[in-house]
Amino acid sequence: MLLAGGAVWGESGLALRRLVRAWSLFGPLVFEYKVFTWWARYCSLTDEQKSMAYRRLHEKYAPLVFSLLAEQGGVFVKIGQLLSLLPEGVLPDQFTKELKKLQNACPPREGSEVRRLVSDSLGRPLEEVFSHFEDSPLGSASIGQVHKARVAADGREVVVKVQYPEVSRTVELDFTTCEWVVWFLDKTRVEEVRQTKTYYIKELDFGMEAATLHRVHTNLRGPFPAVRVPEPILQLCTPTVLVMTFISGSSLLDSIMQMADTIAKARGQTVDQLIAEFTQSAGAEQAAEAPLDSPSSGWSALRSKLAGLVPSLPNGAKVQLLLRALSVSNAACNTFVALYNGSVARLGASPMAPRKALPAFSPTELSYAIWRVHGHQLLVDGIFSTDPHPGNIVVGDGADELGLIDFGQVCELRLETRVTFARLLLALAAEDDMCIARRHADLGYRTQNMSMELLALTARMKYGDASVLRVKAFRQYRELSAADPVLSHAGDEGLGRAERMINVLRGTSLVLGVPYAHGPTTVWLDMAQALVSENECLCDPYGDDFYEVLDEECVFADCCAVLDLSDDSPKTGIHFRQ
Repeated sequence: MLLAGGAVWGESGLALRRLVRAWSLFGPLVFEYKVFTWWARYCSLTDEQKSMAYRRLHEKYAPLVFSLLAEQGGVFVKIGQLLSLLPEGVLPDQFTKELKKLQNACPPREGSEVRRLVSDSLGRPLEEVFSHFEDSPLGSASIGQVHKARVAADGREVVVKVQYPEVSRTVELDFTTCEWVVWFLDKTRVEEVRQTKTYYIKELDFGMEAATLHRVHTNLRGPFPAVRVPEPILQLCTPTVLVMTFISGSSLLDSIMQMADTIAKARGQTVDQLIAEFTQSAGAEQAAEAPLDSPSSGWSALRSKLAGLVPSLPNGAKVQLLLRALSVSNAACNTFVALYNGSVARLGASPMAPRKALPAFSPTELSYAIWRVHGHQLLVDGIFSTDPHPGNIVVGDGADELGLIDFGQVCELRLETRVTFARLLLALAAEDDMCIARRHADLGYRTQNMSMELLALTARMKYGDASVLRVKAFRQYRELSAADPVLSHAGDEGLGRAERMINVLRGTSLVLGVPYAHGPTTVWLDMAQALVSENECLCDPYGDDFYEVLDEECVFADCCAVLDLSDDSPKTGIHFRQ
């Protein structure tokens, strides 16, 4: 009893210490900013005086906030990473600069500590389970780290994902603290923090992730035999330890950075110099019409570094041509290195290191394959990864080798929702605004006046061709939504995760030099058509009761026009302002 009480007090004490530590900084921070705001308002300070004073506050607190978040780890690092991806101007530059450091501020734990955690979770000595276990991790994140190992029983190479023990004990209190902090910094992001909490807590259950991984592995094995997905070793998985087969290759993130580095060296520059050159050469008109991406895609930091490369590489064909030219150059150089090392180096000269091989994939084909496999997950299987960023995509040595890893963030869509979503994709491909608006409303999207133009435009921006994501479209959206405010979403919550996945995939294709060729309305159309044809009997995704409630709650102007509904569609009573 005493031991149990001590354990409870220990956990409570840890949470209390984290709370006190957080507010020992954020309390004075909030107080000082609020006091200065009040003082500046009543002392008639000039804009220049206020700007200088705020700058001093930012410079004082930004480094302290970074140090606190990095020290606390877990949820604090996750929220800090989220804030670092906000669009330019939302946070002061000093805070944005410091928070971006959190993208790489997850120092790994010692190998001895990880071995102990694995042994405790499995209930037996680590040496009995693994014949080899690498103390140096493959990577570390806010909730844990990943190590390579070999199973003693059958010799399989595996990856062991280990969760930090304090994360699950402090997650609730940490998120409450973070909500208050985000509310002060940017009130519009509080709901996003709450949504992050929901998926973050699910991500902590490695047993659930193992079951999901098994489903995805089974689902994709038949239709996509060339796509490699780790297979969980279920008998070795626990709520805090996940053991899965090892997928060889390099992450797409590393491959993209290698491509950028190779291009820069070929030009006698550093990567930063290359990016600066291309960024400066981009004209104002091109910048104004450049595609815009959602900051919540999860890897905006990468895009911001490589965005300058895109103007010089307008399509996948040019990227592939450049890679082939550089590969020929590398091959010629390595031939010389081999001859040199086999002759002059043997006489006592220092040997030369060969150049590293460039990624073998075709950017256009890889972009298509990534869209294809994720569309199959969403439309056919109904369970999909919501975070397929380049760090979670593995490319092998062969041109057609593709691997998918990290299924901690997944989502399921009901069949009814998938069918309605497929109908929306077909309407988008047909460019029928009336039908697009109706299908978007079927998915639960609501505005005050149900403007057909706004519903159609929003659907295009979320799910249509990426070419619509231009400044002009965003300005039009702001004007329309100001006149017809967007209401809360009434449909399947999973659609928000599907939108996130699409945004991440758009960003991946953009960096690969294929910004417009691939998307839901091109690569997924045959799957959407097949899904609709197989489920013609599913007309109403929510049932008559949903629309009866909607009719009672929504008030529409007399000049609204009722959509012309087909015979196989439910009479929703939803009106659209023309």
